[in-house]
Amino acid sequence: MLRAFTTLRKVLPAFVGIVLWSATALASKGGADAHIAENPSAAGLMILLFSFVNFFIFVYLIVRFAKRPLRDFLADRRKQLVEAMSAAARAKEEAEALKAEYQAKSAALEQARVEMVDEIKRLAEKDRERILAAAEEAGQRLRENAQRAAESELERARNELRAEAVALAAEIAQRDIIARLSDEERKRLVGDFLEAVE
Repeated sequence: MLRAFTTLRKVLPAFVGIVLWSATALASKGGADAHIAENPSAAGLMILLFSFVNFFIFVYLIVRFAKRPLRDFLADRRKQLVEAMSAAARAKEEAEALKAEYQAKSAALEQARVEMVDEIKRLAEKDRERILAAAEEAGQRLRENAQRAAESELERARNELRAEAVALAAEIAQRDIIARLSDEERKRLVGDFLEAVE
């Protein structure tokens, strides 16, 4: 931007000089009007000649004073545009690389999510199988314990029944023996018992 002001400062005096010279040429036109009135065809040629001279002087002054600043301005502007375009291209490449990186990360995250879900399902299935196996084992133990308890209870009941049957049989046998023994046999048994005790 500073360069443009410098260029403008160099070109401005040339434009001011051209404007002043044109004003001087127009002011001198008043004396030429009398000559033009006398010779109209020469007047047209003179106007045409002054116009060409004016134009060539103008072009010469523009080329002489504005060529280098204009060339410098255009070169600087071109350089700025090239730098801006290269910066934009770099920014675009960085943005595309960043986009590709984020897309890769997104795909990796999706893959990781799928793997985690699969792992959780696999672990849940293992836990389910383990829990079912533990429940089956606990059920089997309960059945075995119940079977043993039932068998133990049955054996105890059998033993009680045997004991009662033996006691009942002994009582019945005792009553039967007592009923069958005569007085003489009773005395002999009591005597044998007493001798055994002494």
